[in-house]
Amino acid sequence: MRLLASFLLLLFVAGCATTQIPGILTPPETALSRSVTDHEALAYAHGVKQVLGGRAHRAERGDLAAAFALSGLSTGSALASATGASSGALAAIVAVGSLITNATNAVNPALRANALSEGANLVLEAEGKYFRDLTGAGIRKVSRAQLTPYGANLIADVNTAVAATNRLLMSLLPDLGAVERIRKTTEG
Repeated sequence: MRLLASFLLLLFVAGCATTQIPGILTPPETALSRSVTDHEALAYAHGVKQVLGGRAHRAERGDLAAAFALSGLSTGSALASATGASSGALAAIVAVGSLITNATNAVNPALRANALSEGANLVLEAEGKYFRDLTGAGIRKVSRAQLTPYGANLIADVNTAVAATNRLLMSLLPDLGAVERIRKTTEG
């Protein structure tokens, strides 16, 4: 059980870091050999929006899976009790249910999904601002030849959205008290 709790916590923390936000210039030395265009800035914004939206969707599925698991355990414990299962079997079902509840409360996939969705929405707003600024300046085409001030602002706005999303996600990491509650659940 202790191993399972550690694994669940590690899985959450890894989920925060495994999907990388696309870089506008990779490798870094590319920045020295050529310039970035508005077209690439827009592609960068779109890539970030896709990553954040995908991660939000996966977090929502995790929340749903935990709810189904708890529902299944409740049904299983009721059936086990009705069929005269041993007290050890019932205790194991209750322990697993408690572990899932504590882990879900510590990780809170719904709040994580909301933070990621908010980040994707901020990028969407940055794209809208970019197009408003372009059309307001009388520019009708996204430049493939240069980076305009509007494209530079788009990159800055997307980076601000990523930073805000990261701050939100970091605030959702489980604290030591939550980890300790999970650990005690697995020992009991």
